[in-house]
Amino acid sequence: MNNPPAFPLAMPDQYHPEGAPLQQGFIESGMTLRDYFAAYALQGLLSNPKLLSKGKTKLTDVERLETSKKKSRRAYEYADAMLAEREKGQQ
Repeated sequence: MNNPPAFPLAMPDQYHPEGAPLQQGFIESGMTLRDYFAAYALQGLLSNPKLLSKGKTKLTDVERLETSKKKSRRAYEYADAMLAEREKGQQ
């Protein structure tokens, strides 16, 4: 899966200041595109408090932690699907 940097910085000489060659002439600082997509997917998942909580309005600490883990995993599943679709469009 192609997972480029979300906000790449182009280097005119395509080399890092310390001299290490870079992939496609970018400094890969910051988050990847997968992380960026997952962050927005998680924002959407968190906007609906009943999602993945089985309609409960009050959760125990254990249930809240498990729900958070599920939402985080789901966010990356969405991000992976978005990257896969993006890759299809570039072929």
